[in-house]
Amino acid sequence: MLADHLGVLPLDLLTFPEDDERQRLVDRIRTMSSAEIKKLLKALADQDQR
Repeated sequence: MLADHLGVLPLDLLTFPEDDERQRLVDRIRTMSSAEIKKLLKALADQDQR
């Protein structure tokens, strides 16, 4: 698969941040550390429980 050869996820090849907000968000998290992503996911989970 092309993504494997490039060392990226398929999502990275198919994300166009200029198209919509969801893809813009995907593009933003691409540069986040694992710790930042975990923190964001926890915040979203906490929000879901409200």
